[in-house]
Amino acid sequence: AESIENSIDLIAVLPFFNTKADPETDYLGFAMADQIIGGLIYLNNITVRPSASIRQYEQQAIDPAKVGEDLQVDYVLVGNYLKEANTIRLNVELINVQSNKILWREPIEVDFQSAFELQDIVAQEVIEGMNVQFTQKELNRIRKDIPKDPLAYEYYLRSISYEHTNEGDRLAAALLEKSIELDSTYAPAYNQLGDRLRKLAIYGLMGPEVSRRSENAFLKALSLNSEHIGALGNLAMTYTETDRIMEAVELTKQILELKPNSSEAHFSLGYIYRYAGMNEEAILEMEKAIKLDPKDQSFRSINMTYLFSGKYEDAINAGRLFKESSYIIMIEGLALSKLGKKTEAVERFD
Repeated sequence: AESIENSIDLIAVLPFFNTKADPETDYLGFAMADQIIGGLIYLNNITVRPSASIRQYEQQAIDPAKVGEDLQVDYVLVGNYLKEANTIRLNVELINVQSNKILWREPIEVDFQSAFELQDIVAQEVIEGMNVQFTQKELNRIRKDIPKDPLAYEYYLRSISYEHTNEGDRLAAALLEKSIELDSTYAPAYNQLGDRLRKLAIYGLMGPEVSRRSENAFLKALSLNSEHIGALGNLAMTYTETDRIMEAVELTKQILELKPNSSEAHFSLGYIYRYAGMNEEAILEMEKAIKLDPKDQSFRSINMTYLFSGKYEDAINAGRLFKESSYIIMIEGLALSKLGKKTEAVERFD
């Protein structure tokens, strides 16, 4: 996990546009993008923006340069699709944001029952288009989870399309339970179920029983696929929030064994260390994350870690790496206050 590459390609996979808008098939645009993101996450020399960051672009006309700037990426993957009977036709383009050039454009056609193959097909195209170095192990991890029941997989895809609101999480969880009834061997379904239940327990105030079910779903996912990065990360977060710090650290280190260049995993490890009061260790991991992906705005809470460590100048300087926000200004105010610069601190708080 100490091998840090300086040149990691940043990519966003945007929701695909349904060329024949239809409530029955609209869900596929976001769901297929999410699946492709879930495959690319295993490639060590790519950082792919998470699904949550791309939902805002559903069924929209896309300006690649604007999206590239918003999401701070080098490449965007865009496309449209049409589902007719049992066939999905997908037209995909990989665009270099800086040059605004299409690196490749590819029509892909698969049987709907084999829609899971899109994850592997598009990953291969991205690898070639971006000239990414990869290992056979990385490719094998992308192909590891194969659904056994087409209807179960459809329920799973439909569940992904629901937004992360209390109502969306409830609807998604119900679909995932149906999916698992039909196919109890598909690790991603358990990971998604665990994530939805975890959010319902926290934000829907559904209590400890739902939390236990969430944790058990993550454990089941990992019993089916011990290398599922999503489940490892989600279970690590669960353990962090329930004060099982060493278990959380162990799981995050497993992610870093799978993907040493994972900026998100390094930052998560830093968050866990900070939660445990190990601020120096937290700073080291968070700095590694920022070195790998200096454009990820979610890493801004490193300034809070500097603040907790008494490194007030560093807290102020770190804030300048990120877009100005009320959070950044607040931390700057706290740091200035600790440095005895009361007048400047009050200006920030105002």
